[in-house]
Amino acid sequence: MIEFHKVCFTYPGCEKNHNRVLHNIDIRFEKGKFYSLIGSNGSGKSTLARLINGLIHPFEGKIYIDGLEVLPQNFIEIRQKVGYIFQNPENQIVSTIVENEVAFALENLGIPYDEMHRKVTEILEFVELNDMRKRPPHNLSGGQKQRLAIASVVVMEPDYIIFDEPTSMLDYNGRREVINSIKKLHKAGKTIILISHDAEEIVLADEIIILHEGEIVAKKRPIDFLKDVDLRNNINFQQIPDHLKFAIKYNINTLNKEEIIDIMQKNILPTTGILTL
Repeated sequence: MIEFHKVCFTYPGCEKNHNRVLHNIDIRFEKGKFYSLIGSNGSGKSTLARLINGLIHPFEGKIYIDGLEVLPQNFIEIRQKVGYIFQNPENQIVSTIVENEVAFALENLGIPYDEMHRKVTEILEFVELNDMRKRPPHNLSGGQKQRLAIASVVVMEPDYIIFDEPTSMLDYNGRREVINSIKKLHKAGKTIILISHDAEEIVLADEIIILHEGEIVAKKRPIDFLKDVDLRNNINFQQIPDHLKFAIKYNINTLNKEEIIDIMQKNILPTTGILTL
């Protein structure tokens, strides 16, 4: 479990102005669940995420990962527990060959070659890049690069994986590939924390955590968040695709895009019968 206890954060040099990015954050992320972290630009989403594995440090309060406090002396263990995927995959890729990128961290840990080769193959197959293992990363598409970044983190077998707007720079196919990888990771038991502005992505979560002006203002199930028009307007979250609007309006008991579109195409509603669209 990830636990925040009255965590506040301000960037260096802003302490005297009381210009806090995060205010008294108290929250728990339970193991095995899928969370979406949303809010308008500047609300503190990425700041909160980066506090989890010690990329930055709280001004006040404490953070624990499975009972281990996030402190410099614990960073090696913390970062084995928590993986972080950045918005731009090129900020994470350091090797000139795909398989070497995935093996990089394992080599640093002194993992025997046979075990390392097995793990690299397994994770490349998992993200569907094994047939590209000998290619240079710069020859990959945007979605493939992001999946390579995911592979290089997941090969370390973290329990918690943070995705910081991982699809915002990708085209439709790239987004679909990355989201499929995230869904597979959650199904495999990983705890997912996804930062996103995309309604189709956030509804995949078990719970949505809403940040506004550095504070957690709500925690809601996806369907309850979509129905809360005042809350969505308050955080300027208004881009809702038609299939989700349809599900909200007619109380469809699913947020799965394919299932909703199937209902729309058949023009049949569960409770009202035939619908003329």
